[in-house]
Amino acid sequence: MNKTVKRNFIWHPFLFAVFPVLFLYAQNVDDMLWDRTVFPIIVNLIVASGLILLLTRLLRDYFKAGLVTTLLYVFFFSFGHIVTALYKASMKYFDLDIGWSKLFLLPWLVLLICAVWYVIRTKRDLLTISKGLNFIGLVLVLIQFFQIGRAMVLREWNDLPPHDITYQVTCPDHPHDVYFIYLDGYARADVLRELYGYDNDAFLSFLRDRGFYIADSSHSNYCQTVLSATATFNMKYLSDLGDLDPSSDDRVPLTKRFWNNDVMTLFHDMGYARVAFTTGYESTELRDVEHFLAAAWGADEFQNILLSTTPLDLILGESYSGYDMHRKRVTNVLDHLTGDFGVASPKFVFAHIVSPHPPFVFAFDGEPRHPDRVFSLSDGSHYYDIGGDTLSYRYGYLGQLRHINMRLEGIIDTLLDRPPERQPIIIIQGDHGPGSELSWVGAAQTNLKERLSIFNATYYPDHQYQGLYPSITPVNTFRVLLNTYYGASLEILPDHSFYSTWAKPFAFVPISKESGGIYETLLDFYVSRSPERIEYRHMTTPKPAGTPCDAKGCIMMNDNGLCIDLEKPYQATRMEVSVDYNDNYAVYYRLDSTIIAMNTIYADKSASSGLKIDTLIVPSEAVQSGFNNIFILPQGGDDIYGIGHIRLGSPRQP
Repeated sequence: MNKTVKRNFIWHPFLFAVFPVLFLYAQNVDDMLWDRTVFPIIVNLIVASGLILLLTRLLRDYFKAGLVTTLLYVFFFSFGHIVTALYKASMKYFDLDIGWSKLFLLPWLVLLICAVWYVIRTKRDLLTISKGLNFIGLVLVLIQFFQIGRAMVLREWNDLPPHDITYQVTCPDHPHDVYFIYLDGYARADVLRELYGYDNDAFLSFLRDRGFYIADSSHSNYCQTVLSATATFNMKYLSDLGDLDPSSDDRVPLTKRFWNNDVMTLFHDMGYARVAFTTGYESTELRDVEHFLAAAWGADEFQNILLSTTPLDLILGESYSGYDMHRKRVTNVLDHLTGDFGVASPKFVFAHIVSPHPPFVFAFDGEPRHPDRVFSLSDGSHYYDIGGDTLSYRYGYLGQLRHINMRLEGIIDTLLDRPPERQPIIIIQGDHGPGSELSWVGAAQTNLKERLSIFNATYYPDHQYQGLYPSITPVNTFRVLLNTYYGASLEILPDHSFYSTWAKPFAFVPISKESGGIYETLLDFYVSRSPERIEYRHMTTPKPAGTPCDAKGCIMMNDNGLCIDLEKPYQATRMEVSVDYNDNYAVYYRLDSTIIAMNTIYADKSASSGLKIDTLIVPSEAVQSGFNNIFILPQGGDDIYGIGHIRLGSPRQP
């Protein structure tokens, strides 16, 4: 190595090799642990070193070798991000839904080849460019470390306190094995019938014929997997586990609490061997058990997301894609669920099957499906953000549900093909419902019945179902089980459900009645709380933008919202409204108590403070039928909600 090279060592290939991993982790730091980055960082550094050595020998130029290596990393890991951006832009501006991955691959490779060819052929001194890239790469990496470090510090403040198990349980002389089969997003029968046009009675009849109890009015306690799982396996509502900051989006402390949950601890203390499977979804992988069964090597959740930012899926083919790895993990659990695991009874088997939840990788007959989009486990509105639509969601969902039903019938028959004294306790349960009408930004835009109604079936070998009831929720699942078989005297908790957005998972909105029944829409819940009512004529005086929301003439409202009586039907096509700038609102146009249509007002964080003015286009159905009252419902913000005025018609331009 000559003196110039020694004096000007190039760092940028290594910095740009590490940056994609750190950047992706910084975007997902609230859902994953740091150790998931170690393997891809080591691999990228090894590959970068090998490329520099190889290219230096081929090009006989150390700086060109470094620059080509950096170009390869930039092009390789930016592919998926650009494809996603192109898709979103084409849908937003042209409503054009095409397969950008395959369409963009060839021009992207041509552009890369041209860039590499230019570097190889250029006679320019590349020392200055290398120094500049060293600086840029260092800044990019330091920014990611700052974001990750900040999240880690905040996490220490938000960690939940250690649990203190006080439950008194006794293991019977001849304990049964316990199988808890967690079907991700499996819907209740009435939801399948009403929304999906599918009759699931054949599968339900199969279960009833074999002695299962089906809770046909069951609903989940929470609308997100890790929230629901943590409540279920700790037999408590999350508010009773510790102080969860409603403004935080860090799920890792809650994930840790699931990994070290009360139910698994109790069964371990009673002498049960615990068995769990790899799922590719880190939050529900119980690795700290006696027998953790992993499939053949495959990328974990973080690695799958990282690979989806590259063109590797397209280059290597469908058999090596993230979707294929996901399919193999689901199949691995189904294939091995009836095995003895080399474990003597009693054993507790936990199987989280990430299906019929997206991605949709099985047809109804089990044949593989290959979605033409970047790999993702996204559901609800996030699924639509990456190229899905309602029709493809429901079609794909039903295909997977039918496949899961078919596989489960064989599994159940095998598990029950034992003498009565050796038959296991089997609990088959959804963590939440499907998300074809789920919005991650507000409950008013969500079909809460679809998301919170779950499949819930239980098999006790001696059919002691006196503790179960149709509307039971998962927080009581193990309370009933421990009371029935393990000598516990646990209180049965009220059955409640809560909605929360993806960005603020711990800002819970209650959805359940005290009776245990579930509201089909959040609006029903608020209407039952009697919102304040005011006449339209008292709300028509315009307020300038920036006016404090609590100024004279403004109306402050609580979570119940505000109903504005118009006194007569209107058919206005536009409405001017001034509301607090940093809150979200749903606007319902109603004829008496019937909802005709709705608008959404989103917060404007770029505004300075006070009221912001919006002009809403009244939906055509409301214009045609007319409306005589407007119901404005807060949808989250700073919990201080204010409205200045509304004016119907054609507002004057400022």
